[in-house]
Amino acid sequence: MDDDVRRQFAALGVDTSAMPPPDAAETRIEVWDCNWSTFRLFDACATQWRVVGGFGVMWIGLDYAAVEIVQRRLHLDDADFADLQAMEVEALMILNGGRS
Repeated sequence: MDDDVRRQFAALGVDTSAMPPPDAAETRIEVWDCNWSTFRLFDACATQWRVVGGFGVMWIGLDYAAVEIVQRRLHLDDADFADLQAMEVEALMILNGGRS
């Protein structure tokens, strides 16, 4: 996310302080094999968040109907839904600035 996009978000009242810096694309993370399918599902659902706006943005959670479609299309039958929800809860804390 460049400075222009950050300014656009700020104009909408969106706090971008939790967003990674532009050079974060170079950051590597380790995902254990047992979590790989669930991570792939979570990553593929990046556009499936329910969000409400008003005087800012509040991230509600993943659209589970859409998650199921993504899971089927990617043939990720071994993805664990409880683990996906754990990722979702942690992501919500970050996206909502500590508010869940």
